Amino acid sequence: MAPRVPDSVREAAQSARDRLQEAFRRADFAQRNVEAMVGSYTAYLPERAARNGLPARFAEIDARVTALVQHYLAVLDRFPLADLDRSRELREAQDAFVAVAAQLEAAADELDRFAVDHDAELTRIGEQVARARGLRTEGEQAVRAIADAADRLRDAGLDAALPELRELLAGGRASARRVADWTPAVGIDTLAAAVAELRVVAARASALAEELPAKVAQARQRRASLATRVEAVTSRRDRAAADLATLRREYSLGNWRDVDGVEERSEIELVRARTALHEVDTLLAATSVDWTRVLGLLEAAREALGRADAVVDAPGERLRELRAFREDPEAVFARGRFALRDAQMLVVHTPRRGAESVAGARDALARRLDAARSTLRTVHPDYRAALVEVAAIQDDVKAQVARFRALPPAGGRRQPGARGVRG
Repeated sequence: MAPRVPDSVREAAQSARDRLQEAFRRADFAQRNVEAMVGSYTAYLPERAARNGLPARFAEIDARVTALVQHYLAVLDRFPLADLDRSRELREAQDAFVAVAAQLEAAADELDRFAVDHDAELTRIGEQVARARGLRTEGEQAVRAIADAADRLRDAGLDAALPELRELLAGGRASARRVADWTPAVGIDTLAAAVAELRVVAARASALAEELPAKVAQARQRRASLATRVEAVTSRRDRAAADLATLRREYSLGNWRDVDGVEERSEIELVRARTALHEVDTLLAATSVDWTRVLGLLEAAREALGRADAVVDAPGERLRELRAFREDPEAVFARGRFALRDAQMLVVHTPRRGAESVAGARDALARRLDAARSTLRTVHPDYRAALVEVAAIQDDVKAQVARFRALPPAGGRRQPGARGVRG
């Protein structure tokens, strides 16, 4: 029969085992805690983590601690205290427990130091977590805004507008799914992009729900107003024909050729307007009105009438322009000469490197102005061509002034008496 084991020996072994288990709990807690922090850091800040190598340094420590935990479990299996009944076995167990406990305590200390040393870096994820939470909330709000827009359109009886809204929603559906399924491993930039897309869709959907009911309420009034404009443009064509006849009598072909054909050109636009309004009437008579189509047709009619207005008004405007120029051509050429003189003063009093090319261009523009003036001395002057040429010269002067201002300074002191140039 084996000798009885002294109580002090068994108590010492048990105390060593208690220390070992406490050391394991501490090391396990530290390992899990730092692992979670590094994992979140890598997920939320992948580029930064790749640059500084922090996850790799933790991986080295983690591998050693994991191996030590395996050793800890093996020691517990090797020395089951309840089955040991010899003092020598209990002392061996005590020594093994103390040795492994010291290693686990050192591992826990190393993990704690790692967390403290990299605390500033690891706590950066707090900002990213808050940003991700805010983005997800914004994405959810955008989805609710889209649904609310659909409800408002439906409540207003504008179901025909819902296809347009569904098209918007289809465009944002993939983004909504990315927001709903997002995880840090995907990257926060992906979440931000998806939320930005949803924000655009929500804004367009909300605008549709806000503006469409008001436009629908005004649609019938707009239709009547546009029909009145059709009649007004039609009636003004007689005046335009008279102005065009005067242009033909008083001025050569070049002065009015581009505004000729009022009847044909205006009729093309009026037919477009009338056709659009007729289709509007057909749609408004239907049981279910496609208001999106109605509003589009009204806008098309408005644009056609705008072009018809321009065609019909052009002969009268041209006649007034040519008569004013014929009565006082010097007023127009004086504006051209003033622009050239102002540009010359700028070149003279603001030395720049390379100014010679600008001065040469200015001289060429002056010759063009003289040539335009000389065309008025012909038997049948082309007043319109002269007006166009003077306007082109003034534009070219502005371009040369801008080019001159971009040249580098020539250096030296500013010449006395230099004055500013009107822009």
